[in-house]
Amino acid sequence: MADSEFKTEPGRGSMFENANKSEESKHDHFGSFVADRDIKVGEEVKFNAYNNVSKGGKSYIGIQLKNPNYKSNKPPF
Repeated sequence: MADSEFKTEPGRGSMFENANKSEESKHDHFGSFVADRDIKVGEEVKFNAYNNVSKGGKSYIGIQLKNPNYKSNKPPF
């Protein structure tokens, strides 16, 4: 499976290093997450982050949202 075909599960996300950073003022990382619940404006959303390597060999930071109401039996990444 190619990295571009990866499907992010609810409550998880990823961040990648900005390999095209041309100026110090540009962002260091970019990414996204898929919410596993409705998030209210102004609500603080806590998460855990893990250093990972994709099947294609690309390093990234995996994100797992911390939702006290969501019980998952899945281990983090």
